[in-house]
Amino acid sequence: MGRPKQNNKKKIFRIIFRWAIGLFALGVAVMGLFIGAIYAGVFGKLPDKEELRSFSNPEASMVYSSDGKILGQYFYVNRQAVEKEEIPDYLINALVATEDVRFYDHEGIDFQSWFRVLIRTIILQQESAGGGSTITQQLVKNIYGRQEYPFLALPISKFKEAIIAGRIEDIYSKKEIVAMYLNTVPFGEEVYGIAAAADRYYSKNVQDLTVDEAAVLVGMLKANTYYNPRLNPENSFKRKSVVLSQMAKYGYISEDLRKEFSQKPIDLDYNNRIINTKAGYFVKQVKSQVQKILEEKTKEDGTPYILEKDGLRITTTLDSRLQERAETSVREHLTKLQKLMNEDQSVKNKLSPDNPAFKEKVKRTEAFQQLRKKGLSEKEIYDSLSIKKKMRVFTWDGIDDVNFSVLDSIAYYESFLQSAVLSIDPGTGDVKAWVGGADFRFFPYDNVFARRQVGSTIKPFIYLGALNQGYNPCDFVANRVKTYVDYDDWSPENAGNNNNEGKFSMMGGLANSVNLISIDWLLTIGPEYFVELLRYSGVESPLEPVPSLALGSFEIPVYEMAKAYTSILNDFPIDKLNLITKIEDSNGRVIYPEAKEVQKIATVKNNKTDNEPLFDESDRRIIIEFMQEVVRSGTATRLKNYKLKGEVAGKTGTTQNGADGWFVGYSPELLTVVWVGAPSPDVHFGSSSIAQGAAMALPIWGRIYSSISKKPEMSDLYLGRFRKLSSKEERMINCPMYKEDNIFDDIGDIFRKDEVSNDKLERRRKRKQFFRDLFKGKNEEKEKDKDGSEL
Repeated sequence: MGRPKQNNKKKIFRIIFRWAIGLFALGVAVMGLFIGAIYAGVFGKLPDKEELRSFSNPEASMVYSSDGKILGQYFYVNRQAVEKEEIPDYLINALVATEDVRFYDHEGIDFQSWFRVLIRTIILQQESAGGGSTITQQLVKNIYGRQEYPFLALPISKFKEAIIAGRIEDIYSKKEIVAMYLNTVPFGEEVYGIAAAADRYYSKNVQDLTVDEAAVLVGMLKANTYYNPRLNPENSFKRKSVVLSQMAKYGYISEDLRKEFSQKPIDLDYNNRIINTKAGYFVKQVKSQVQKILEEKTKEDGTPYILEKDGLRITTTLDSRLQERAETSVREHLTKLQKLMNEDQSVKNKLSPDNPAFKEKVKRTEAFQQLRKKGLSEKEIYDSLSIKKKMRVFTWDGIDDVNFSVLDSIAYYESFLQSAVLSIDPGTGDVKAWVGGADFRFFPYDNVFARRQVGSTIKPFIYLGALNQGYNPCDFVANRVKTYVDYDDWSPENAGNNNNEGKFSMMGGLANSVNLISIDWLLTIGPEYFVELLRYSGVESPLEPVPSLALGSFEIPVYEMAKAYTSILNDFPIDKLNLITKIEDSNGRVIYPEAKEVQKIATVKNNKTDNEPLFDESDRRIIIEFMQEVVRSGTATRLKNYKLKGEVAGKTGTTQNGADGWFVGYSPELLTVVWVGAPSPDVHFGSSSIAQGAAMALPIWGRIYSSISKKPEMSDLYLGRFRKLSSKEERMINCPMYKEDNIFDDIGDIFRKDEVSNDKLERRRKRKQFFRDLFKGKNEEKEKDKDGSEL
């Protein structure tokens, strides 16, 4: 009875064993096919040994302005590339001890490390298992990057890197591989290569670095921002100690030297010869666009372009003269404005350690969170963060050494004013100047893309919408406070010196930026319609159809604001802004735009021409006249101090509590948007005389256009005159901007109940529509008789 059961067990075991063998064989076969496909180039051609011999001397790609000036460069190895003989042994030892301890034992692939990663990551689920890549594999990644694949992207990349690494090991010596790696590896801040890093952080040649300085730079390779000795000196100091410990562990330095170098403070001699140049924010955006363009381009031999090594010549739309003036104008004005901010007592109170709101900011910082993880009490954390020490901060007069605590540093940068300036050709969308912040080295975030409340800069679009719906520019609106019962009894008031009396025409309402008039017109044309109008004009940020749209309570970036304003100057708004005009390879062959791309651009323009514009050209010209009146007699009269040539139009903008100051202004040939504010909207000037667009942003715009006016070669390009108003348009706006209340208005006030509901607004829209339709035909006939013909 027992034998059949035993036989059954053997049969089951044999079946399982056969299946296991079969699955294993299938897995090996699939893996073999997978690796074979990679080797055969199915997932992209692999460089052969001849190509690998040539990559050791990459050529930087250069970025030029439209007037031929160098703006920047993209490279792996900069002009200070170091030769292998110049690299100190202790620098190599620090790298090997930290990044690849078996570097001298493997041939490009460290199977032991791969097995360790497999066990720790997949089986033991440890997050700190390491990457398993050798120095040679990292070199391959630095040079060729990683492509995106629809599936198995990481395994494909890893196997490709392993195959290429093996070929590199066959060609080059270990020291040559180390030299190539150190010449290509990124050190943060757009710095590539050990020579550039030594110059950036220590103002030294590589061979002059000390052991502890070498340890600092090698330590950055794990995370070049988190361990950046300028941005995060505490993190860098700890990482340096780890590198030195690894060197001692593997016998490269003695324990005594480890202790000595570990205790030495980090003493930088920082300079920025590469990015301390014109248009750092712009050059970064250009890089992003070029990389997208190159994804669809290949060289004549079928291989992809590599921006950092193929010596491309990139010509941009930027005018270096205008860019220089924009940067100078920001610096000159914000230097003065920052002093006022630093002296503002209300700002000091907000950023005081005793202020609960400031304490909440501090609690969100990484420094606070790190100390909390160590188990310190809140009092102990604040005591630690209050200890003063030497650090470097950015000022408008240059880099300054100060004794700051962490709390001091947080308060300093929370109140540090930032600005964004974007100048474009409104007809083409070509970018002519781009300033994204105070300094690209210290503030890499680009404020051109920062969403901030827009204030009154949005009001011209309300009046454009009213004209588009057929309303008369001389329709007067009463300047009275009203309560909107369908919007939680919202009862807005005018800002500044605007009282609640009289009536305003459209021009008067816009020139004086009267809130109540703008709200009335918005609700007349309808918030839903206004949202669609802004969408058509190029605003992509979130919008809600509510009355507060009229006050610019929503947030959009400078980039979208510039696009939107082109709808006033053009038949059609600009879809996107242009940064690049041409890309050539190292032999001067144009690779962008190709003939078919030029044809595609022309087709898009022709399609627009075939469509009917949303805004009538005459309505747009009237809005321009309104905005010229803003400059002549309204909120932007300060521009008279800048003695500008040609004709300009503009609109100021101020948000709640003066947190954001805006000015949008243009000539027929140049549109410029300026924004100024602190990083957080809750930090702002206490004085309303300063906390406004006319004081914060307008002076930057005025300085830029004043400098253009003084140079004939630039004024001829950028400062012209708008089309003269037709006689019809002059009659349409020929009315006072303001009317006093009369006795009938006063009597009406006694009986009028200033509460407005949606039903009341709808009845008013229908009533106005009735009278417009009634007289529209006769008015058109009358204008034909006067002008002789329609526009």
